[in-house]
Amino acid sequence: VPIANFTADPTSGPAPLTVQFTDTSLNNPTSWYWNFGDGYASGQPNPQHTYGAQGSYTVTLTVSNECGFNTTSKPNVITAGPSLSPIADFTADPTSGFAPLTVNFTDTSLNNPTSWLWAFGDGTTSILRNPVHLYVYPGVYSVNLTASNAAGTGSIVKQNLITVFEPIPPLPHSFYGNITLHGNPAPVNTPIDAQVLGGNGSVITSEVGKYGGGADNNLTVQGWILDGWAITFSADGEPAECRDVVAGGDWVWSYPYSEGGHTNLDLRVTGEQPPPIADFTANQTTGPVPLTVQFTDTSAHNPTSWSWAFGDGGTSTLKDPVHTYTGPGFYTVNLTATNAAGAGFVSKENYIHVQVIIGGDTGYFRVHCNEDGAEVWFDQTSKGLTENGTLTVPVYLTTLHYSTYTVAKDGFYTVTDNLPPYPAKDEIVDIYVTLEPIPPADFYYINASVGNVGGIIQPSGLVEVPAGGSQNFTLTPASGYTFDRLLVDDALVQPVYTYRFENVIRNHTIVVYFRVSGGGGGGGGGGGGGGTVVTTTTVTTVPTTAPTPDSSVGENGLVNVTPTPEETIPPTFGPGETTPIPTTIAPAQPFWSRFPLAWLIPIILLILILAALAYYYYKKEQKPELFEEE
Repeated sequence: VPIANFTADPTSGPAPLTVQFTDTSLNNPTSWYWNFGDGYASGQPNPQHTYGAQGSYTVTLTVSNECGFNTTSKPNVITAGPSLSPIADFTADPTSGFAPLTVNFTDTSLNNPTSWLWAFGDGTTSILRNPVHLYVYPGVYSVNLTASNAAGTGSIVKQNLITVFEPIPPLPHSFYGNITLHGNPAPVNTPIDAQVLGGNGSVITSEVGKYGGGADNNLTVQGWILDGWAITFSADGEPAECRDVVAGGDWVWSYPYSEGGHTNLDLRVTGEQPPPIADFTANQTTGPVPLTVQFTDTSAHNPTSWSWAFGDGGTSTLKDPVHTYTGPGFYTVNLTATNAAGAGFVSKENYIHVQVIIGGDTGYFRVHCNEDGAEVWFDQTSKGLTENGTLTVPVYLTTLHYSTYTVAKDGFYTVTDNLPPYPAKDEIVDIYVTLEPIPPADFYYINASVGNVGGIIQPSGLVEVPAGGSQNFTLTPASGYTFDRLLVDDALVQPVYTYRFENVIRNHTIVVYFRVSGGGGGGGGGGGGGGTVVTTTTVTTVPTTAPTPDSSVGENGLVNVTPTPEETIPPTFGPGETTPIPTTIAPAQPFWSRFPLAWLIPIILLILILAALAYYYYKKEQKPELFEEE
């Protein structure tokens, strides 16, 4: 039989406290049942468990193998203290490089923060735990992290942490090909220009109708340019169309930049006015609310009208409008630029980031719940546990508003819904939630074992029984043995050959003990000796105190346990499923029945006879003269 024991590390600390439990039981247990003292349990040999609330907890471990089971309980072994405010800290990788530089930030704060606010030093922020940030411009940046939990807030600033160097310019894109002006080959000394956001290029023709083609007279476009940006061309001051000689296709008004490209591109000037190629810039793209932005049109080919959409419902028809964003968020800006030849369109997704201001006026949501200890979440942020039926959650009214709430507790169905309209300053808005219990487990377990030698119980070990089902156990004494006692859930009941559990809705144990059968029946009711008289009886009720494993499974393979009130369930006998013991006196037994090992005597005699015969023939073969007749 195993001897239960375990260790825990750590045994104390601020809540939420994560503890690693390690089984140290002796005699090779094959199954485990942990009760962590806070309504949770596990069937793993070495589980990890998190205590979410302050308090002291008693932990119980039951282990079993084919020989039986054993339980140990350690009162108040775990102490989860009050939650502590976070001690903010983080790492960054890399901390230097050429623009644009992508940096991975990793939160390493202590005391289990539940929310984070990063300021990257370039005007942008994040509320992710481990954000990835892109630094676009060269410079030296200080980074600030504020980490919070229910107990408070901690902050850290790392000065001049990130260094972004001037980027290495991309390789130029060069062009060569034929060129015509109004249907005729362009003369020598015709100036050709190329324009693109962040760069340009120019060349003068040295051959009639051609440009470039040599190592030093190509049209080279260079600057801080990204692949795909549109290049427009002009010759002798007039807009020029272009056509890729290798790819073919139609004449177009722009060609995409490709770093290191070398393209055979024909150009022509027809005198037609091209439609605009829309583009724009902004004097700032990030900042706190309210954010005022100056937009500047940079469209090519001389648009004459403009239509702006700023992403927050605002619009303008000015060439270079000024717009004020009054709410936090990310905004996509669209521009349509038009002239007599047509229209051009550009959209810059999430171009403007208006940041949240932390603080300001406060309102409150009060969550009412029928279950204490239920965790409340607003969006992805935990707000605490319900206590005495409620949890009051303060919210800032000038920040980006939460949109949803979630109330969850192990053993119950989770409730998620949209938040009602935000409260006014100092106002309380009530939210009512009813958690419905998850149905009981699909299976329960009966641990069946023999407490000593002298018989068997079948089936044995941990027997899985469907919830509400029944299970028979057959108890069979060995030859020369009889029943001593039967324990069901540690309660003494009358021994029977078949014991039946009905309507199983919790875990149970059944242990049978045997003893050597003997004489001395005693008088009463006709006396007689030499035999054992066993009569059938009504089975007594069985007190049931085992916790009920719930069907839901949480983190680390933990089984949620719902404590149940003690009740008695009389195991009954189904028709035809038991073997009643006769009420008549058994026949007198032979004398040797008092000696359970008497059956060995004839076997021992046979062995001695065979040994003597073997010895006789061995001697006869070795010295035959001794056996010759005279």
